[in-house]
Amino acid sequence: MSTAGGNGVPGSGREAGMGLSGTLQQQLVFLNTHWGTKYSFTAPAKLGGQWTAVARFGQHDQLAAESAAELLELVRGHYQANKPAGGEAQ
Repeated sequence: MSTAGGNGVPGSGREAGMGLSGTLQQQLVFLNTHWGTKYSFTAPAKLGGQWTAVARFGQHDQLAAESAAELLELVRGHYQANKPAGGEAQ
């Protein structure tokens, strides 16, 4: 898992500027590589479908977006807003 500046937020480092590209499978691998310990991801069955993420902590909130990039932004915001003070989400 990648973190930047010691802030404890995965995915906020170097890969934040890279964006998501490639096949649905490649995008899913990217999300799981950087956020898979905190969220469970599901790619759409075909291009144009809905991406989903379910938090592995708290109330197991479900997030949905039309693209992997949009979902990544939702995940980052959700994690920042819902992680316990002082570190890792449980």
